[in-house]
Formats: sequence, structure tokens, C-alpha cells
Amino acid sequence: MTRRFPLPALLLGCLALLGPTATPGYAKEGCNMDGLTRSLCVVELLVDDIKTNYDGIGGGGISEIKQLSSSRYSVSILQEERVDVLTYTLAFEGDDSIKIEQRTVSTE
Repeated sequence: MTRRFPLPALLLGCLALLGPTATPGYAKEGCNMDGLTRSLCVVELLVDDIKTNYDGIGGGGISEIKQLSSSRYSVSILQEERVDVLTYTLAFEGDDSIKIEQRTVSTE
């Protein structure tokens, strides 16, 4: 038997699992800024942030990491009957540092 929840209650529950909407100051250093190294550092930073701050359990895991602009990225995480989308705004500081300026959460 499938149990259905009202959409507002479901969304509030999802947001509660995701924790805070921003992780200012969370950074990764030691990245040379050639394209490949920069991309790998961004992916590592996002995965580390998700491991630390995302409490959603179950579902199918990360389905997509997408670069939206030079400083914005989104991570889609499959859940039962929804997709949690974490959108990050990053700051590239100096020659080798990447910092999370903002993290927002939405559900599709």
C-alpha cells in the first residue's frame, strides 16, 4: 500500500532533512586553477559539503552535478518520488582556493 502525504508537509519534511540553506566559509584549498583541476576541486568540495550537511537518506544518490555558470553549480539527489536540488554559489579566491558562498535547496 502506498502512503501519500500532503505536498506542503512533504516539502517541509524535505527541507528539514537538508539542514541549513547556506554553508558560508566552507572551502577547499590547494587547487591549481587549470580547468580540469578546478572542476575536480569543485566536485570534491560539493561532495564534502553534502556528506557533512545533507541528511536525506534513502533514494538513489547523486544523479547529476551541473555547472550553471562560472560560479554556480547544482547537485541533484534522487529520492523517492522527488529530486532534491542543491544549488551552490562559489567564490574562487586567489590562485588555488574555492569557497562556498551560498547553498540553496529546492525540490522537484
